[in-house]
Amino acid sequence: MADKIITLQVEDDAGIAKLVQIGLRNYTELQLHHVTNGDAAIEWLEQYHPDLILLDINLPGADGWEVLDFAKDKYGAHGFKVIVTTARRDALSRATGEMHHVDSYLIKPYTVQQLQAVIEQVLNPTLDEDEQAYASVEYDEE
Repeated sequence: MADKIITLQVEDDAGIAKLVQIGLRNYTELQLHHVTNGDAAIEWLEQYHPDLILLDINLPGADGWEVLDFAKDKYGAHGFKVIVTTARRDALSRATGEMHHVDSYLIKPYTVQQLQAVIEQVLNPTLDEDEQAYASVEYDEE
């Protein structure tokens, strides 16, 4: 793939954010942008169109569902992929994710390997494990 996969990481926990950034450093053609709260995510989304959003739900400012609603209003319901990464494991939260048509719902704590597998599945749903490509990640903190 010639173009980078523009990825927005919305995570307020600095430890989790850094772990994900380190874990994805050698992963596919991602260009990773990180914000720490829902309001900053909305500001970023006003200017940029992501291919993938790694979205926490419990955020300062606008919560993850509000961020997702904004992104869908701006770019369309199918204009990007979204992986929810949250500690919310209750049935209501999962149902909310289904109602928002998220591509995947990953419960914290998770391993970097689990996140990598979910990203590959979401971005390349027809690829076998042997066909999944790993390259480099570009990172810049917003």
